[in-house]
Amino acid sequence: MNPKNILLIKSHSMGIGDLLRSSAAWQVLKSRWPSAHLHLLMLSRHPGYPTEQLIREHHLLDTAAFVAVAARPESREKRSASAVRKEVAEAFRDVPIDLVIDCEPYGLRTTLLAHWIARKWSALSVGVGQFPTRGWFYDYAAPSTKSYIRKHRLTEPMDYTERDFVALAALGLERHGTPLVLQVSADGLAWQQQHLPSTARPLRVTLNIGCGTADALPKRPSMGLLVANMVALYRTMPFELHLSGAAFELDVNRQFALAFCQHLAALRTDCSVTDWAGK
Repeated sequence: MNPKNILLIKSHSMGIGDLLRSSAAWQVLKSRWPSAHLHLLMLSRHPGYPTEQLIREHHLLDTAAFVAVAARPESREKRSASAVRKEVAEAFRDVPIDLVIDCEPYGLRTTLLAHWIARKWSALSVGVGQFPTRGWFYDYAAPSTKSYIRKHRLTEPMDYTERDFVALAALGLERHGTPLVLQVSADGLAWQQQHLPSTARPLRVTLNIGCGTADALPKRPSMGLLVANMVALYRTMPFELHLSGAAFELDVNRQFALAFCQHLAALRTDCSVTDWAGK
């Protein structure tokens, strides 16, 4: 196998973590096939999410398309499969896909879509045989997530940066410690020059609390624990703190900033926090 155009299908929330967690798997694919072009198809309930542009600019991706699967944002009403397929066909009409990887281990939406894409483009398909018969839809099927966890002696719940590697196991590709991969963009470099850290705190730390959508709130870390960790880090090396997030995460950022600054006041030091939520 020597694919030239690999399409990766993902279906998840559009937070910054989804860019971070997938980049290690993208690097492993590029290491295995350096000349291959990587294309991302994200099925999203939140079209127009700010991180779409960040994902499009990732240096390991050639293209990225975001297709809404809900009739309206936050709606439980699903778009028809034919409408989704039509938009996917339009987004990748000029891409000669020869390998499609369904990175999602659960559900049938991505399974059926990967199967349809494989037939339409005469491509090979890869996915996770999460339950009996699911693997029949793919040319290469990886064992279930539980099997992957046992084989690699991981703990549950599995670190979500490992999730994409479950599907890649069908191709015999292993992580082998590959880290998350990011590069600063030209816009990022320009921003750094415009917002140089103070001489008193030469280090800048950016925190994304995340897990702001309704379905992800139970996964959000404890506010007290998060504050305690950041205060402990500050004691080791003082820093300027920047908070990122979506517009609807302004409140949680304010709660964190207030608690963090109260702890620093107890340490008799001033507090520098800049909130970029929604920006």
